[in-house]
Amino acid sequence: MTRIFKAFAVAVAIVAGNLGFKLAAQEGDPVEGARIAAELRSIRPAEETRWRGEFKQKAADGSRISIPVTCDILIQSNRWLASYVTQALPGRMAEKLVIVRSDDGSTEYLHWQAGDDGAFPLEPRRLTGAAAAIPFAGTDFLLTDFGLEFLRWPTQKLLPGEMRRGFPCYVLESVNPRPDASYSLVRSWIEKEHLGLMLAEAVGPTGEHFKEFTAGSFVKDAEGNYQLKDMEMRTRGTGWTRLEFDIEGK
Repeated sequence: MTRIFKAFAVAVAIVAGNLGFKLAAQEGDPVEGARIAAELRSIRPAEETRWRGEFKQKAADGSRISIPVTCDILIQSNRWLASYVTQALPGRMAEKLVIVRSDDGSTEYLHWQAGDDGAFPLEPRRLTGAAAAIPFAGTDFLLTDFGLEFLRWPTQKLLPGEMRRGFPCYVLESVNPRPDASYSLVRSWIEKEHLGLMLAEAVGPTGEHFKEFTAGSFVKDAEGNYQLKDMEMRTRGTGWTRLEFDIEGK
């Protein structure tokens, strides 16, 4: 498992497939599904990490924008934190997100948006659960995407395994107890050896597959480790956001 892929896989979610079809919940093993989800929730980064990159966004009207972002993974005795900070651009304020994952299983989202003076407020918005399902920095990524919030839903079903990109994967179906929420169901493909999130399908309240994420290419860094170079999030009818990592800047 590469450093960026491992750090990011425990901090971001939502993935892959063709848009515009109905996706209904399937039968599966809820006991094994709950076990896999719990194991994924328990993963902690092995080391503190910093990376820089850019959100490259294309809107439905074809306009494009690039938003620089910095991420820090911080490890504490009873919790770990993932901090994401974007730079301000004309017409778009800087934003900061800190996801706090405690060993007791709780997750809290701390969100700041800079004011007209460019400064972040002293106190963040403190959000949990569905309240955090809001876009980050105007991109296609929600705060809850970075926190893998779907792994906390009570219904987790393990479906028959499949191959994805040459890797044997668990297929986990997570069903939202609030079907009127932004995601009613998430189906994810988890690489078995390292429990890395490979793919997923996000389904809206009416059963339409409306959001996709695709993990991109890998490159070898100066230390000889393979690092994830980019990933892409698409929202049906509104465009896409690609997150590109500056591997050389690590």
